[in-house]
Amino acid sequence: MLKTSIVDVIITMSELMLIVMRTAYQYKLKPNNELVSTIELWLDLLRRQYNYRLGERFSWCSENRSSVNPCPLIMPIPQLKNNPDYYS
Repeated sequence: MLKTSIVDVIITMSELMLIVMRTAYQYKLKPNNELVSTIELWLDLLRRQYNYRLGERFSWCSENRSSVNPCPLIMPIPQLKNNPDYYS
């Protein structure tokens, strides 16, 4: 059986508070001109990579599309006869 002391609990709580502060606190960046250009370059590269991979995915889907619809979502309802009877 694990025995935890009050010191262990306090340390664990303080670690938890640090994690919450790191994720919940909003940091304000004040980059210089060099850092701004580096960030813009990285964002442009990421945007291009995302769009390229998205285009690859769309082209793969269009190349591998089947002409047969395995599960149609819209089914036509046949017209009823004028006077349906028990056997129809």
